[in-house]
Amino acid sequence: MNLTSVKSKGVRTSSASISINSIQNGSVTNTSYLNSDHKSFLTATIRPNKTAHSIQIDSAQISGIATNNASKSEKLTYSVGVTNSSTHPSREIQDVSNTSPFKIIDGTLNVPDQATGSPQLHRNTPTTIGITVDNLSGNTNSTLFITRDDENEVIGQRGVSINTFNQKESISVDTAHPGGDVKAFLVANSTLGDSDYSTLEQLPPNMTSSALSTDSGRIVTADVYFHNRSYSSPQRNKIVVSFARVSDTIDEKTPFFVSLHPVNSTGYILKDNIIANSKVLTGWNDNVSLYFNTTTYKRGIFRSNRYAVAIQLARDYSGGDWISPRDSELLRNSDLNEQFVSDGVADGGVISITTVSTNVSCSEGIHIKRNESLNKPVYSGQPICYRSPSDPKSVELHKISKDNTTRVVSVGTRVNNSSYIQYNTSLLSSGTYYIHTNTGNTRKFDIIGREKKDISLNDSPSRVAYADSIKTSLSHSVPDLELVLANTTGNSTTALEMTTTDTGPTPVSVNTYASPNSSAFVTTGSGVDIESVTGHTDPLSPGTYNLTLRSEHGTETATDTATVTVGPRSTGNLTAYTTRAASAGDFANATEIREAIADGTLAPAATATANDTVVYGVNASGLTGLPAAANASLERGEDLARLDGLSFGVAPADADDANGSTEGEAVGRMPNESAVHLDRDGLFLVADGEHAFGTETPPDPGETFEGTFRVDDDRLRETAANDRHRVTTNLTYGALDPADSLAENATPEGTAGTNQSLSSNETARTNQSTSGNETAGTNRSLSGNETVGTNQSISGNETAGTNRSPSGNETVGTNQSISGNETAGTNRSLSGNETAGTNQSISGNETAGTNRSPSGNETVGTNRSPSGNETVGTNQSLSDNETAGTDQSRSANATVETDRAFGGTDRRP
Repeated sequence: MNLTSVKSKGVRTSSASISINSIQNGSVTNTSYLNSDHKSFLTATIRPNKTAHSIQIDSAQISGIATNNASKSEKLTYSVGVTNSSTHPSREIQDVSNTSPFKIIDGTLNVPDQATGSPQLHRNTPTTIGITVDNLSGNTNSTLFITRDDENEVIGQRGVSINTFNQKESISVDTAHPGGDVKAFLVANSTLGDSDYSTLEQLPPNMTSSALSTDSGRIVTADVYFHNRSYSSPQRNKIVVSFARVSDTIDEKTPFFVSLHPVNSTGYILKDNIIANSKVLTGWNDNVSLYFNTTTYKRGIFRSNRYAVAIQLARDYSGGDWISPRDSELLRNSDLNEQFVSDGVADGGVISITTVSTNVSCSEGIHIKRNESLNKPVYSGQPICYRSPSDPKSVELHKISKDNTTRVVSVGTRVNNSSYIQYNTSLLSSGTYYIHTNTGNTRKFDIIGREKKDISLNDSPSRVAYADSIKTSLSHSVPDLELVLANTTGNSTTALEMTTTDTGPTPVSVNTYASPNSSAFVTTGSGVDIESVTGHTDPLSPGTYNLTLRSEHGTETATDTATVTVGPRSTGNLTAYTTRAASAGDFANATEIREAIADGTLAPAATATANDTVVYGVNASGLTGLPAAANASLERGEDLARLDGLSFGVAPADADDANGSTEGEAVGRMPNESAVHLDRDGLFLVADGEHAFGTETPPDPGETFEGTFRVDDDRLRETAANDRHRVTTNLTYGALDPADSLAENATPEGTAGTNQSLSSNETARTNQSTSGNETAGTNRSLSGNETVGTNQSISGNETAGTNRSPSGNETVGTNQSISGNETAGTNRSLSGNETAGTNQSISGNETAGTNRSPSGNETVGTNRSPSGNETVGTNQSLSDNETAGTDQSRSANATVETDRAFGGTDRRP
């Protein structure tokens, strides 16, 4: 027997066994339970008699299966077959057939705590007595028994057919004995058999234990009477209902409470909206006080409207306890014919406020005129005003339902003995409305209900430093909002009244440094405008604040709250960073700088050269609020220099102000052409290496400077976590590397030096450059008797000084042009054997220049370059075996090494 299909329905077959009854022509030698090939089998091994007759089996019985966790199933079968294998019954099966379909029976039910024979909100008669069970299911004809007491006396029963199971999830049982704790048993008729149990007869244990499902609950009768209430002024503390009771026929001690709810436009209770509730009660109670649940200054009922009161059980409480009704539900009200009726045990009525508060007068309301259309929607909670001399209770606010029927949803209240009638629209659902009078109706208008109104605070921080901003985001779908910032100690509250033009989310930033009465206190994104700021107008102080977003339309209020701590600010340290991978203009904001520090593009440095980009980074909190309050845009260093309250500067480290400036004294000069980037974690000042030291001209290599940042503002100092208000860092100006100098001074196939050139047997010092096939070093000696220093320039037979343009065998000095065997001084042009210069004469073997004595062929004065056999120097005399000073140039395949002398061929330009 293959039991796999049965096992799949939750039947436990591991303890199952099989027995064979009335076997002929054979005998059973063994029975077993096997799992084979992922299938479950019961097997019986039969040995045939010696006769040739076939084996006859009258019946086989399965026992030991457990259906506790089985699920009800229909048309279930399993297979029966014969095999020659005793260990693998799934193989070689012969003559297989399936059993007739059968089912696994099961059922479920639930007995909630309930009232019966009690008043209901939507009918004028109490419910017909009956006990209702719900969540009913089953798949076999059954009988539902209701019993009481430990002896399970039957107080009600009814048959439940399969058809009833298929059609209903709840049924009610008639009883003449309601009240108290009861049990329900669902018993299959196949189990019940011919047994019959009368009212008050005990249901025996064999029936209760074999029930498909059982549950228990408490049955009571309850009543509450609201009665219309009229008050001469808004009610801010409590209201009173006439009486309330719950009777359980046990000891009349079932705990309960009464809750006050608004009703929707169709008259049904808004169960999740509890306006007020009583303490926990027991038994009969007259003049029951219901206390408003909110603690805000605007709690209460301010104008006339329809409400309902309802009974709720409080099984785990005692009489007199305070209770939060958040997790409770309305007591269900059972009717024999209708099962559970809507809104439980409840009563409705009108609370009238005969004199409307001046805070909610028609000046704040939406005016409806009979023959004029309203060109904007009404938001639920906004008061509606209508001019009419009629009795307010005959001028009704109606809603049009989906089936085009209408219902009265509000009655009016006369406003201060005027001709205006006002309507409370709180909690009305979205839809189309009109005002009905005895003389006709107004034009239709739309009300946007609470279900389409939403406000929320998003992404609010839990902590910010003083003088930084509290940044949050508002989601909203209402025309006006209020944002309240209240210190939890209760000594300050500031309210921002806002109007909206779209639904958000909209960013809002509150500057904790700025005064609330300044325009810098709050900034908003598009869609929200600040109308006014009221309440505490002194600047905020460190502390914990409740940030509450409110939307209030009449008595309807929606809120969302976040808590934020404004902590002390701090000044940490100042660090210098450098990079050559990015220029000063490559950093657009503080975030990009922090990313560059994180990935190593910017690295801490003690030295910087003219080719570096320098970033001074101040690690400090609470710096953003001051410039915003001063309406100062911090983009450049000069902006920071003009800002009172923060100081930054760079000065030589040995200056009087360095390493010891007192408060209020200068901290050095602001680097020219610097940029400033600021965020809530600090400040960055960015400059190129030429300007980062605050000097007009480049500093001397090796000179050390001190950068200083100082907080001068009194409030920023007073709200700091410690007395650290001034931080410094040292940065040394470094000389350019030789590679940098080569890159700056080299020119293709020619080099421009400064003022000096070498000829044969000459010696040169610093600031020389090489090009072509030349090599440059420092204080180096060339082959022959020549020596060349750094930054020499050699190409062909040409030598060029500063601003020179050589060609051919020409040499050019400052603004000079030389060709052939010509020599030129300042601003001179020579050719042939001409003479030019200031008081100079050059031709052939002539001597020219300022205080110079030439030898060789020609001598040229200031700022001259040689070509061919010419020599130029400043106040120098050159000849064979002569020595030339700074800024010399060489040409033609010369080789230069540091302090090296080369033998062999004499290499001269």
